[in-house]
Amino acid sequence: MSKKLENINFFNFLWVLIKHYREVKEGKAEANTYLKLSILTSMLFLKRTSFKYALKALRMDKTDPMIWYVCGLACKDYKGLSAKKYFLKSLELGGENFYYGLYELIIIAAEEGNSPVRDKYEKSFKNLEIEKSSGYLLRRAFVYQGHAQLKEAFSDFYEALKYRIFERGLFVPDLLSFATFLCYIFATLCFKTFHPDWILCMEAMFNLDAGREEDGIQMMLEAAEICKNKTDKESYYKTLLDYFYDKDEYKKCIDAANRILIKYRYVDAYGYKAYSYRELGEFEKSREALHLARKAGTQELNESTYYNSLALTYFCEGKYDKAINWLNKQIISSPSAHPFLYKGFCLEELNEFDDAIKAYNKSLEYKADDLAYYRVANLYYVQSDYENALKSINQGLLLNKDSYNYNLKGDILTAMKRIKEARFCYKLAEGLD
Repeated sequence: MSKKLENINFFNFLWVLIKHYREVKEGKAEANTYLKLSILTSMLFLKRTSFKYALKALRMDKTDPMIWYVCGLACKDYKGLSAKKYFLKSLELGGENFYYGLYELIIIAAEEGNSPVRDKYEKSFKNLEIEKSSGYLLRRAFVYQGHAQLKEAFSDFYEALKYRIFERGLFVPDLLSFATFLCYIFATLCFKTFHPDWILCMEAMFNLDAGREEDGIQMMLEAAEICKNKTDKESYYKTLLDYFYDKDEYKKCIDAANRILIKYRYVDAYGYKAYSYRELGEFEKSREALHLARKAGTQELNESTYYNSLALTYFCEGKYDKAINWLNKQIISSPSAHPFLYKGFCLEELNEFDDAIKAYNKSLEYKADDLAYYRVANLYYVQSDYENALKSINQGLLLNKDSYNYNLKGDILTAMKRIKEARFCYKLAEGLD
């Protein structure tokens, strides 16, 4: 790699670009020429062109680690594909800037959730014995910042800024990005002094995302424990439970909720346990957790939600009569479209079609919903009442022109011998799939 590869600044950028384009046209281009062109065109967001030049450089010289590295970057930017093989080769070949490839391997390991490999690469990166440069210091600052080691990150970023000015001169985009990040690190450092719990929360999320779940849970619990503000404390617990629940890891969500309840009476944790047990099909345990949540006075589980949640466990279990009983209680407590809609589902499962239609129609009195119209239309269709079925599905289509509604309308029209109109509906449905 040319020693002047990094000596591109605000004043000579265009001149260097034009110079290398001329070399290509005159047939004098070397691997290093294409390498520089790939870097320059990537700065102009010409991803396809950058990838093309990187491949040309690689065809001409497969011994330069920087070419492998740039080829990996271009591949990732243009194709959106894994560039791991390029970065591994760059690291294998070594050279003065081999840490470029090592840093990208850290990022890939993080994206893959491979914690042991990521820890190994990060440890190697932070302990490298090489001549300091802005590129190395900048990347090491990001590694420190990812672990919430803000003092080290600030120091490396400040040093990187000085090195960058010395290496490249005044390069305005660099100065702006450096200044912005320095301000961010400085502000975070100040905030850490007064709110150590917030930094612990950040580091906890970092560990969770990196696959170090036990470390992440411990840090989040510690952040909540040292936090003196009740609202913030409970927001940390909620963040932890949401992390597992949103990823459909319900057993881990239940475990986290149990650990929270040992340390603190966070009543909403009972709700998370109830919903997680329901998703796991453990309905009796779900109902037990709901009773505890209601008894504890959780804010998220008012009387109406409590009745609805119990009804939903019975509905999922296939005990529709019991589900209807709880839905009726919800209707008395807080009438709305939702309990009537679910009551219709239950009655439909019990083959009580006329009562189901009444429940759906009652739901529509509170809120116009294409799902309720669809269910009513389908029940009329099953009972061969095509006129009423058509009226209902047309109301649904006014709210939502999706393939399900058009397909059902096609079926209704077919039953009514209106074949041409039915074909038109099927065609519309096909175009929406």
